[in-house]
Amino acid sequence: MTLAHPSVTCEAADLEGARRDLLLHTAGPPYIIVARDRNATPGGRTTGAIACETLDEAVDLARRLSQRGGDVYVVRNPVVDGRLYHRHHVPGCRHSGCRCPRVPVPPGNVANPPSLLDIAAISRMPIDIDPKGAEHESARAHARSLIDSLRSHVEIEYTLDSGRGLQGCVHIQPAAERADVVRWTEARALAKRIERWLAAHADGSLVTIDSVSNPNRFSRLAGFVNTKTGRVARMIQEGGGVAGQ
Repeated sequence: MTLAHPSVTCEAADLEGARRDLLLHTAGPPYIIVARDRNATPGGRTTGAIACETLDEAVDLARRLSQRGGDVYVVRNPVVDGRLYHRHHVPGCRHSGCRCPRVPVPPGNVANPPSLLDIAAISRMPIDIDPKGAEHESARAHARSLIDSLRSHVEIEYTLDSGRGLQGCVHIQPAAERADVVRWTEARALAKRIERWLAAHADGSLVTIDSVSNPNRFSRLAGFVNTKTGRVARMIQEGGGVAGQ
């Protein structure tokens, strides 16, 4: 994967923040690190995933990817057997579709990010709220109020300043295993209800809200630069208190 250096002035990475995020807020090991190259050439790979067997390996990989100019993310739900795959395009079907031929990729090698088929259980539902315009402070304040209000309905595991907007994470306990059809279906339905709640309460002039209904979605890893702004993503609240307390 070729990653280009961002053109913005960047803050220094917070490796301890990244370590804490991976340890407390993912299903790892394995830790599924995802990097996105916003400057990839047409036809080149823009997003790739790597499975890391240890916490140290994951933090070091994320550090190197960020230093090369990539945005760094993590898959927070567990993948089946800890495996990632290459999925080859077949005419007439989506590139990430389950009908595409799938080739297992050894840990430490670049693969496609997980598809829904790859997710073993739903334990976390990341929420991503971004500013819609140039007024980021007002948008972040509104996003914070949305996430805080949502706490009265579901367990919010953390709130993350993504370096641009805010992200939250709904914690599902116990995790909804794929093999438990009832729990899996209930978790997917809960995600849809959360989406509807956010859409009903958000000020569309200030923020945009990404879907939370796909359990294979990846979200920004704390501790590393958002290449759009040069700011480092940082936890601002974990559980019921301020991050780090």
